Amino acid sequence: MEQRAGATTIEFPAASHAGGITHYATGFAKLIEEAVQETAD
Repeated sequence: MEQRAGATTIEFPAASHAGGITHYATGFAKLIEEAVQETAD
């Protein structure tokens, strides 16, 4: 489905639903920054 939508997906190994936010905070921030840049046009 993500291919059909043209989405970018990433995986954080061993991340639980809530725990991943704190453990992978830097990765989440980078993902959000990239999304902002891609949609800023």
